[in-house]
Parts: sequence; structure tokens; C-alpha cells
Amino acid sequence: MRLLIGIFILLSLVYNAKTIAEIYRWTDSRGHVHYSDTPPPKIMPEAGSSVAQRERAAKIQKEFQASRGQAVLRKVEGGEFVQYRAKSFKVGGPILVLAHGQLDERLPESQSVANIVSKWLPFAEQHGMLLVAPVFFDANFGVKTDGPHQFGYRGLFGRYVNADQFVLQILAYYQENIRGFEKQFYMVGLEGGAQFVNRFVIVHPEKVNGAVLVKPDWFAFPYEDVQWPNGMAARYRMAAWPGKKEKNIVKVELDVNAWLAASHVNTAVIVGADDKDTLAAHAEIAEHTWAKNANSVSNAQRWVSEMRQLTQEHGASSAIQLYRVNGIGADVSALQPKAEEALSSFL
Repeated sequence: MRLLIGIFILLSLVYNAKTIAEIYRWTDSRGHVHYSDTPPPKIMPEAGSSVAQRERAAKIQKEFQASRGQAVLRKVEGGEFVQYRAKSFKVGGPILVLAHGQLDERLPESQSVANIVSKWLPFAEQHGMLLVAPVFFDANFGVKTDGPHQFGYRGLFGRYVNADQFVLQILAYYQENIRGFEKQFYMVGLEGGAQFVNRFVIVHPEKVNGAVLVKPDWFAFPYEDVQWPNGMAARYRMAAWPGKKEKNIVKVELDVNAWLAASHVNTAVIVGADDKDTLAAHAEIAEHTWAKNANSVSNAQRWVSEMRQLTQEHGASSAIQLYRVNGIGADVSALQPKAEEALSSFL
């Protein structure tokens, strides 16, 4: 009897040792460490996720695998976005967020954004990128309504979700459902989209590997006497979006460290050297001497110069460069080759 018990204990120890030897340790997209007796899954929903969440993750990966070489429309809580996965893109490869500017009013907004994306497909293919372009619908992110005080997505504002959080939702769509996605990304902004990228980098510098601003016109200047999104001063207000009963609380508080951190992000500001038509300054800054008779080139020069001076005052150097393209005015499409060249230097 004792012999049988001893054999049983010995077998149990052998079994337990084998079980312990097959424990796996892995980290999900949010940095959480997990232990399990099965290999790490390719799709990693959060620990404790429901069956529905796991099924959603599986669906997202299946759709992603099938979308190679195609421009498709996707959706997250904040809104719709256009996705293009280069045929050569591999998970862990470079991600490009393309922020649109003025859209073709003759077309549905998502179609207009898709047309803008189409111009960047050869570049995405050449560099094996995943390209995503948020659709900043005017009704929810627009600059034509009084709610955002004419800033809209350019100032990172939104009706239901702020424009910067919308972009972070898009990236989380991949990072939380497909293992191995990069947590940082590159950004290109066109016109009003360039203003959005400028302010996004100031608020989220740790997220961005490199940024290209094409004809931004206006910036978040490092001026303490000017309110966000045109300067450093805090902004507090209640924003009443048309048709929305509840007002949005707008509270933006940043300090000089945000601008200093942004100055270390590789950034290219690209303008046409002949783009010298006077810009209409927002009422909040119209009385400032530097805003009067400003144009795209002078504002770009001013922002780059002020950012360099700011970093020098703090014993650092700026990673921001200004490119004035000769023979070109306000034509954003004509500036694309220089934008691609600048972005390529960051990859």
C-alpha cells in the first residue's frame, strides 16, 4: 500500500513538473503581463474579456488580413476612417496617419478623404506602410459650426469625442486586437489637417515618430499670452454644438514642457515659397502685431524660429525643419513630393 502511495505521489510530481514547464508568459499591447498554460495567442484581447470581445478581435484580424492592397472604410466609436494596408506591410511595420484638409464639397466626406488617400498609395506601397486617414466629419469635428469656436478638429476639439482621442481610438483598434502593432506612428497633415497634426504632437509627443505639416497656415505658437489652440495659455469654455443639448466642457491646460517635448519630434514644415496671400487671423489673435498681414510663409518661419529659440533657452536643440518650395504657391498637391521626401528621411 505504501509503495502504491509513493508511486502515486511520484507520478503527481512528474505531472505537476510537466505542467509548470508549460506555463507561458507574454505581454499584451497595453504592457500587461499574462501567464497561461497555452502559447500566446495571435490576437490578444484584454484579460477577462468576454466571448463577444474575443470574437470581435478575431473578426478584426480576419478583415485586416483580407484587406491587403485595398483601401477600405472602417469605423471606431469616434467615427469613420479610411485604411490602406500596403501589400508589403507586416505587423510591426510603419504606420502613417494622414490628416486631411479641405474636402471636395461635391462628394460625401468619406469619399473625398478616400480620394486624398489615393494620392499617397504609391508612397505607402514603397515603404510597406499601414495608412489610416480619419474622416473629420464637419458635423462632429467641423470648423463651420459655432460649437468649437471655428477651430474644430484643428484645435483637437469634437462634438462627442475630441479629435486627438478619435485618432488614438483608431490606433487602439489595431493595437488591442492584433498582436505586435507599433505604439508609435508617423503623421502627415494637409492644410487644416496640418494644424491638427501640429497640435496633436504638442499634446501627444510620445506617440509620434515623425510629422510633416503641409501648408498649415496657423500653429500653436509658444506664446504664454495667447490661448490654446493658437498659443500656450489655458482655455476654459463651454462649447455648444448645434443640435446638442448638453454643452461640451473645453479645458486645455498645458505648459512649456509640452512645446519642448514637441520640439524633439522630427518635424518638417512645408510651404510654397510663393504662398504669400494674407491670412485671415482668428478674432482672438487678430490684434496681435505678429498676426496682422501674416501669410503661410511668414507664419511658418515664425513658428519654426520661435520653437528653436525656446529650445535654445532650455539648453536643447530643435528637430523642426522648414522647407520653402520655390515656384509653388498654395497648391498642396504640388507640395506632396517634398512632403514625401521629408517623411522618407524620418523612416
